[in-house]
Amino acid sequence: LIDADSRFLIACEGLPRPTLAYVLPVVERAFQERGLPAAIRSDNGPPFASAGLGGLSAFAVHLVKLGITPERIAPGHPEQNGRLERFHRTLKEAVMSPPAPTLADQQRAFDAFRRVYNEDRPHEALGQRPPASRYAPSPRPYPDKVASPEYAEGVEVRRVRSNGEIKWAGERIFLSEALIGEPVGLVRYDDRLWTVRFGHLEIGRLDGYALRIIKTPVRALPNPCLRSDTNGVRSALSMGGVPGCALGSVLAGRAVGLARPEGRGRLSELLAARSGCLHALVPGAPRRVRRGAAFLSALPSAFAEDARFALVEFPADHRGEHHYLRYP
Repeated sequence: LIDADSRFLIACEGLPRPTLAYVLPVVERAFQERGLPAAIRSDNGPPFASAGLGGLSAFAVHLVKLGITPERIAPGHPEQNGRLERFHRTLKEAVMSPPAPTLADQQRAFDAFRRVYNEDRPHEALGQRPPASRYAPSPRPYPDKVASPEYAEGVEVRRVRSNGEIKWAGERIFLSEALIGEPVGLVRYDDRLWTVRFGHLEIGRLDGYALRIIKTPVRALPNPCLRSDTNGVRSALSMGGVPGCALGSVLAGRAVGLARPEGRGRLSELLAARSGCLHALVPGAPRRVRRGAAFLSALPSAFAEDARFALVEFPADHRGEHHYLRYP
C-alpha cells in the first residue's frame, strides 16, 4: 500500500492469500494509523473489484462507506498504476530474489526494507529525497463507526435484500451480492431510465420499462466526505478577503512563491479544475498555505492579465492529472 504522492510505503505485508479476510485487516490498520485517503487505485482483481454491477466487491463497498473512491485501472494497462508497478520491481529485486524460506522470514525482510525505503533510500521522482521527507498522514480520521451511505431528499432509496435484489415497481431486480444489506439511491435519468447510486458512485442504470439493470461505466460524484472545510481534507491559499484556492494538504504550512511563468498568457490558461476543486496560480506576494479555507470554482475577473502569478509545484492529484503547479 503506497501513497501516490510521496511514494511512502504505508504497508507491506506478506499474506497467505489475497482474499478479503486477509487484506481488509491490513488496510484498516493502515487507515487507523495514517488516516483515510481520498481514493485507492488498484487493478481489477479480487478482493478489490468484481465483475458485478459497478465492479463492486465487498472491499470496494467498504471503501465507499468510508468515503473513499475506488479507482481501477483499465484491464491490461498496468502502466496506469505505474508507481506501484515500479515499486514491485524494486521490492522483488531487494528482498524477493530469491524469496525467504518462510512467510515469517519474508515478513521480517519486508519490515526491514520498508524502513530503509521510507527513511533512507533516495527517490529520483522526489529529487533524490526519501519518501518520509515528503509524506504527511491524511487529516481524515478513521470513524468510530462505519456507516452506510445517506442520500439527499428526492432520491428514491431501496435496501438491497439478502439475495442481492431490490424491489421496484412490484418486481424484484438483481443488483449485486456485494451490496446486500446496503441502501442504494435511484435518481430519474429520463422518462425511462433511473441512475443507480451507491454512496457517491453512479454504478448503473435501471430500465423502468424492461425492469432490468444496465451496466454503465462507474462515475464518481463529488464526494461529500471531502467537501467540508472543517474536516481538514482541503488546504487553501488565502488572499486578503478573497476565498482561498485549494492546493492540497501536502502544501499545508509551506511557503509558496509567486511569479508569472514564462510563455504563459491569461490566468484562465493556468487553471486546472479537477474533481470540483480549483488548483490555480494566484497573484500576490509569497504566502503560506493554511488548512480549512474555502475554495473556488473560478477566480474573480479582477485578477487581470497583468498581475504576477505563482508557479507553485503541486503533485498530480489522485486521478493522475498533472497541473501547471510547481513548488520548491
